[in-house]
Amino acid sequence: MRDVLFLTCFMKHGYGVSVVLDIFARQLAAQGVRAAVAALDSDDRWTGFPVYPVDRTVASVRDAASRLDNPLLVAVTTPFFEMIRELSATHDCWAWEMGDPTPGLFPDRQAREDIIKNKKVISYPYARGLFVLSHFLKAEIGQKHAVVIHLGCDHMPDLGTKGLAELPAETGRPLRVGTLMRFGKGEAFYKGGHLYLKLIDDLEAAGADRAFEFHAAGAGTAADAGDLAQRGLATHLNLTDEEKAAYLRSLDVFISFSLWEGFNLPLVEAQALGTVALAFDTGAHPEVTPFVCRDVNDIRQQLLAFAGDRAHLLRCSAMAYRFVRQRFNWAAAVGRMAACLER
Repeated sequence: MRDVLFLTCFMKHGYGVSVVLDIFARQLAAQGVRAAVAALDSDDRWTGFPVYPVDRTVASVRDAASRLDNPLLVAVTTPFFEMIRELSATHDCWAWEMGDPTPGLFPDRQAREDIIKNKKVISYPYARGLFVLSHFLKAEIGQKHAVVIHLGCDHMPDLGTKGLAELPAETGRPLRVGTLMRFGKGEAFYKGGHLYLKLIDDLEAAGADRAFEFHAAGAGTAADAGDLAQRGLATHLNLTDEEKAAYLRSLDVFISFSLWEGFNLPLVEAQALGTVALAFDTGAHPEVTPFVCRDVNDIRQQLLAFAGDRAHLLRCSAMAYRFVRQRFNWAAAVGRMAACLER
């Protein structure tokens, strides 16, 4: 199979796209395929494949591609989608669509709507093929020929399902409830951090907050997380991969408050570690967890049910673990993409 060059805006710790490309590039390399990543911004934590710096020009991408042997180019983010039409004159190009959150969730709505429209005109028609992360995303962008490639979960250590010793007894400690987020003002509205605070407020108003211990982990500084810490949340900053896995396993309930996701890898990671995971019934969430909720009140009721019946929590945690471990495998994902690229 020919060399592969992935094109992405960021190749940095803390970004989900970077985690995905790291796994794909290393697994392709293990299969004897020379894979590389070209990125506008990157750090030095990646091993097993080269990361080439590029800028927002077609010339810089072609320069990076020249270091490989007639590579297939796979655009993963803007601005590389917008380059596909021109790049296709000299290279075979594919698009890997990880989705655009609903523009109405952002202040720059019009600009985001324009990006979505433009890709249907100057990107998808010039690509040899199109990959998407979920059936939801395939339907949302309206590209019937797109190939669905669900991501994997087996990069997380397999610790099995949780036993009674790992969950609080009926009269024991409060349930540990947690989420992953980016702290500070830069946190996107669509990720729903404000809804976590609303959940806590609602539980406090009902006098039920003492049954829970609230946690939040993510990238940022102590100052960024200061407001949450003052609200009584335990904050966990800039965790390593090993620390993140330990954090997700230590939770009794993981919640994603995101209002839109094309897949939601953290939701899958938590379940792969044996922790039941709740999410809103939006985006691709129904594809990646059996526990979806309509709104914050629905999540509150589910938490109260877990707090009142720890055996129920144990059963749901085991169900979540089996759900993702049986469905989401990196070798299968990489193999599916490689087969398409080779054809």
